[in-house]
Amino acid sequence: MVLAYAGRVDEADQSAVVARALSCAAATTRPTTNLFFWDVPVGIETGSPVQSEAGAEIQGADPAGRRRSVTGPGAANQILASLGAGLAEAVVVFTAEHAREALQLVADAQRVGAAVSLIPAGLDLHREAVGHELWSLYELTALLRRECPWDRKQTQEDIVAYTLEETYELVDTVRSGDAGGQDAVRGELGDLLFQVYFLACIAEQHGWYDLGEVASGIHAKLVRRHPHIFADACAETADDVRKTWDTIKRESEGREGIFHDVPRSFPATLLAQKLQQRAAAVGFDWDQPVEVIAKLREEIGEIEAELEPGSEPGRVASEVGDLMFAVVNLARKLKVDPELALRESSLRFRERVEGAARVAEKEGRVFEELALDQQESYYQRAKGRLASGNVGCPAERRPDKESEER
Repeated sequence: MVLAYAGRVDEADQSAVVARALSCAAATTRPTTNLFFWDVPVGIETGSPVQSEAGAEIQGADPAGRRRSVTGPGAANQILASLGAGLAEAVVVFTAEHAREALQLVADAQRVGAAVSLIPAGLDLHREAVGHELWSLYELTALLRRECPWDRKQTQEDIVAYTLEETYELVDTVRSGDAGGQDAVRGELGDLLFQVYFLACIAEQHGWYDLGEVASGIHAKLVRRHPHIFADACAETADDVRKTWDTIKRESEGREGIFHDVPRSFPATLLAQKLQQRAAAVGFDWDQPVEVIAKLREEIGEIEAELEPGSEPGRVASEVGDLMFAVVNLARKLKVDPELALRESSLRFRERVEGAARVAEKEGRVFEELALDQQESYYQRAKGRLASGNVGCPAERRPDKESEER
């Protein structure tokens, strides 16, 4: 079987492109070869002779109907079934729209022992599939921006709020272990990717830059910041890479100061983490986590001192802030993301309290009306059940979101 790639065919060049693909195929196959047109573009008559660029008729069809069109969700299966029917001599002409399906067709055909070759030789079907799918999303984004009243009125300032929301939803899905698995993660990645496309689409309309320039810019930045791969620098560990990264940002990219470009709008734990990382990059850091633990004890002592009578008003909040900053520092030294760790702990607490209330309810008691020691008893029982998997109540699952704006 020969797969002849006709590229991305549009209204202007569909006949010429398909003809070129068939012309290449005809040069490598016998006249009796069966020709399959996979979702033939409008205007190509599969029962009529197809002319090559030189004007010669491309052979391969006979009155018995060896030239046929296949379409729809089952097209790949139709082609694969033909191989089992003794039609191994086949040329399948397909366009970029079906590059991913063609990739699967190659795998399926090889699994049943059929030889497969590609025209042009060396064609990377996966690259063509990804390229087409990304371009299709680009076109769809532009269409929505033109045609949808809601999309038309949005600004970048409007969209970043949704971008942040989608980011948090992606974090939840990656870390939740839901039954949806990677399918759910893929869906959330798509939601976040669309935010990038949409922000770039708005910029392109204003003449600032386009999506290609966004991709080109990050490509150049990643190459520049990995001299241990693309130049002669040496980095043996992840910490070496981090130090090189920070040095390049300061020295090669003109970023001034130790705390260059750390947004004040970061969530508090992320702000603390980033500031600590920048300080560590210039050597201002604890050597060992145990030193941070000692600092935590010191900060707790200072809070206790502020609880004594006669303490200065407002000092407690300052000392609590210092304690939380030290906790973030400990998390960083232990290579734990403090934001995600606190988020998971918060959700575990919620799950345990709700579980405790359900256990109490099964025993005819109202959790909210119990004394603290009784609530604690139910809390510990729920905690034990959750830890053993004998929950009797499912963990929190985020319902499928529905956009209120669209």
